[in-house]
Amino acid sequence: GVFIYTGKYMEPWAQDILKSTTNKKLTVVDASLGIKLALSGPEHHDGEPEAGHGHASYDPHIWLDLENAAKMVDTISEGLCKADPVNCGAYRANAEAYKVKLSALDKQYKDSLSHCRKRTLVHGGHFAFGYLARRYGLEYVSAYEGSPNSEPTARKMIALQKKIKEKDIRYIFYEELLNPKVSETIAKETGARLLKLNGAHNITRDEFKQGVTFLSLMEDNLVNLKAGLECK
Repeated sequence: GVFIYTGKYMEPWAQDILKSTTNKKLTVVDASLGIKLALSGPEHHDGEPEAGHGHASYDPHIWLDLENAAKMVDTISEGLCKADPVNCGAYRANAEAYKVKLSALDKQYKDSLSHCRKRTLVHGGHFAFGYLARRYGLEYVSAYEGSPNSEPTARKMIALQKKIKEKDIRYIFYEELLNPKVSETIAKETGARLLKLNGAHNITRDEFKQGVTFLSLMEDNLVNLKAGLECK
C-alpha cells in the first residue's frame, strides 16, 4: 500500500497514524519534500515553530503555487514507482502529462494577472493564499494571519477596512466550506462585494460526484481573481 500526505504542518495527525501502523510494506510519501515552506502571515519571524503551533507558524498550502504542485506530482510519482516498480513507466508518463497541464495553467495565471488594476488580494479567511500571491506578484492580506480557529481582532478588522478604502478595493474573497461571516462583515462595512476562492483541498460530496478536479478549481479561482483584481 501507499500512504500519501502533505507534510507535518498540513496533516500533523499523519505521524501518529504512521507510528501505530503494523504494515511493514507500506510506502510513505510526504508530498511536501523538497519544497521550502513559507511562514504563515507577515508578522511571524524566522525559526522553528513553537511547540503546538506548527500550522500557525508555517503555511502548508504549498500546492497553490503551481510550480510546487508540479514538484508534488514528481514526488508522488516516484513514491508510486517505489511501491509498484513494474508500472513505473506509466506513473512517470502520467506525471509528465499532468505537469504539462499545470504548466499551461500557470502560464494562464501569469498572463491574466499581469495586467490588473488592483494588485491587492483581500481575503476574509485564514492565511491560505500566500504562495499563490507571491508567485503572481500580488499583495496578500488575510483577516486570519494564523489559526482559523481564532477570531480576528477588532484592530485587525479596522486595519483591513482602512486598507480597502484607501486602495479602493471592490471585492473581498472568501474561502469555500468556511463560514464567510468575517468577509461579509468587511464587505458590509466597506461596500465591497464577495467572490469565492477555493483552497483546493476540500470539496463537497456533490462536487466530487460532478468530477471537480484540482485543475478545474484553480481555473475557477482564476476567473474570480481576474474579476476581483479588475484585470484586462
